Amino acid sequence: MMIKIQKKDFSIEKEIQSIKEKHSDVGAVNTFIGYVKDLNNKIVKFIGDPAKRIKEDNLRILRYFRFVAQYSKSSKDIEKKSLNACINNRLLLRNLSKERLNFEFKKLILSDNAGFSISLLKKYQIIDFILDGLGKLNEKDIKLFKTILLAHKSGSI
Repeated sequence: MMIKIQKKDFSIEKEIQSIKEKHSDVGAVNTFIGYVKDLNNKIVKFIGDPAKRIKEDNLRILRYFRFVAQYSKSSKDIEKKSLNACINNRLLLRNLSKERLNFEFKKLILSDNAGFSISLLKKYQIIDFILDGLGKLNEKDIKLFKTILLAHKSGSI
């Protein structure tokens, strides 16, 4: 069971997989507790060296921000080492097909805190690597986007 879990990218994913598999390996209890702590604190972080994980698959940059959109609510929920690895390796997004980027970005924008994640993508100049022109969004546009998304989710539009 540990082999499957080690292939996950983020500690929250690993925790969810552990729960699904009812992981009970006594040797992994301390690690498991760390993942529970991350999950409870809504902290998204890479497993292992974030830069190395990103270089293995460049889409992990956008997946990081999707998980931030799903689980995090504010900057205090951001693990700096993971964020910095995404920022420092953002040029690698150029290596990805538009189809892969669009597929992952669609998941991100449907997440509960998409506006927060999009704000981070803009702040750290990553958003233009996803879709040309998105970097021109201003805070007013992002707030409008949040309002539309909430209305859509509530079924009012």
